[in-house]
Amino acid sequence: MNIKIIKDFHHLILAPNNIEIAGIFKKTPNFIGGSETKTVSPFEVENELNKLIKKYKESDEDIISKVSKFHADFEKIHPFVDGNGRTGRLLMNMELMKNGYPICIIENKDRLEYYNSLELAQTKNDYSKIISFIEKNLENTFEMYFNHISNDWKKEFKEWENLNEKKLI
Repeated sequence: MNIKIIKDFHHLILAPNNIEIAGIFKKTPNFIGGSETKTVSPFEVENELNKLIKKYKESDEDIISKVSKFHADFEKIHPFVDGNGRTGRLLMNMELMKNGYPICIIENKDRLEYYNSLELAQTKNDYSKIISFIEKNLENTFEMYFNHISNDWKKEFKEWENLNEKKLI
């Protein structure tokens, strides 16, 4: 995790439609819509990101706690004009996958809970809700993967069973 990766991911997300701001830190103050969270000033973005990356790398917490806290703090910094949420979720999922986890799928029906848990971390320094939210959604993703794989295996086994029955006759 470093500044270049963050900018590259943002560029990847925004380049198709907003090439002029893709991969470029904000130059004017911004805010998180519908939130009381105060974002970092444009002049502090790179320094705050470097501190966040250092804190993340030096943490000895479990990966889900580390990633959840990093994500909430990244969103509070809000380093770009647009695409902060998508970039933050992509970074979070990259770190999860590097550590053997699936991506964390956040469904539309869970968005309000997601935003509320982020805001609690950002305004009250209470990360418990965002950590449990990410844990819950990872469990849901595991379950979805398992059910899909399980159904595929059942189908494969049935086909194999049918093939063996035909050979025995």
